[in-house]
Amino acid sequence: HVHPVLEDYLLDIVAGTRANKAFALGVSPRGALAYYRTAQALAAIRGRNYVIPDDIKTMARAVLAHRLAPSVEARLHGQSTGDVLMQVVNETAVPVEEVWSA
Repeated sequence: HVHPVLEDYLLDIVAGTRANKAFALGVSPRGALAYYRTAQALAAIRGRNYVIPDDIKTMARAVLAHRLAPSVEARLHGQSTGDVLMQVVNETAVPVEEVWSA
């Protein structure tokens, strides 16, 4: 199960990749779906039938980094796609537990 608030959190991260000027192309809808499914899979591996924000954060680099196209400027400045992605993840507001665990 993924609480709707956490679905929005995941989609905010995806939207952040599209808005970030370090990426020529952000995560696609298909990439967002893969991200969603891998967060669910990680929760199941960890013995839960529900996703928590840490599942979403943990899967970001592995699932999304290769789906992003860095901008020319980012390449010229030597910015790592994975590092910029994690900056987007870390700058995205995490929902408070009282909301998503209810």
